[in-house]
Amino acid sequence: MRKFYQFLLVTIILGSGAFLFSCDGDDDTPDWKNIDITNAALKSILQQKGYTFNEAGQLVQDDKVAATTSLDLSGTKLADFSGLEALPNLKELILADNGYGPVFDFSALPAQITAVDLTGNKLFDFEGLVDVKVENDERQTTVLRAFTKLYLPEAAKYNVEDLMPYYEKAGASTDMQMQDAKGKLQPYTTLREIPDQYFRTYLKTLFASLFPGDGTQIDISKPMALAESGNNINLWYDSQFADIGKIKSIE
Repeated sequence: MRKFYQFLLVTIILGSGAFLFSCDGDDDTPDWKNIDITNAALKSILQQKGYTFNEAGQLVQDDKVAATTSLDLSGTKLADFSGLEALPNLKELILADNGYGPVFDFSALPAQITAVDLTGNKLFDFEGLVDVKVENDERQTTVLRAFTKLYLPEAAKYNVEDLMPYYEKAGASTDMQMQDAKGKLQPYTTLREIPDQYFRTYLKTLFASLFPGDGTQIDISKPMALAESGNNINLWYDSQFADIGKIKSIE
């Protein structure tokens, strides 16, 4: 019986210690009503948008913060995205017309962001989106950042190594759109227009396998036929194409 009471006493003591330890741990819990934002540019933007900061310069976690699921940062030219984690329910960033280019690194965004609008920027290189390796002549794509919404500028049409693999892997679950020459958003596709009819015809003589259907568009996702892999584009001599002098644009 004495051993039982000794065991019970030890259990109570240990339990009390655990309770005291857990209470002490509560002192380390972040005070979500007072969050420091050291990113001066972001802090200034949030102040202009009516977010409340206390006398210590900390963001107050009020109803406005809690209700923020989308943040319009268009035209702010914000380059440092640190501190956005202070908006716990933020999912979408509108980063249009910010002068970004030519590279955008998705890894710079907080992990909570699942929707991004990059329209109006001169971007054609996108880092931190996918990791692509070629094994046994087959492309192996790992999606590094998955988005529910991804709006892209017109210049993104020149990107093949990032957006095309992402589209093939995660396009079905992403509202993925890209601006056309008039700035209007269109559903993303791997088909590209070749506006100059003579340049288009010239390319078709070299890479016919890349022009599906009626041959008016080139498909950047199609593998080139082996017989075409040695063909080179040469715009200085008309030996390959009689109308080469009529080409006005190679976009």
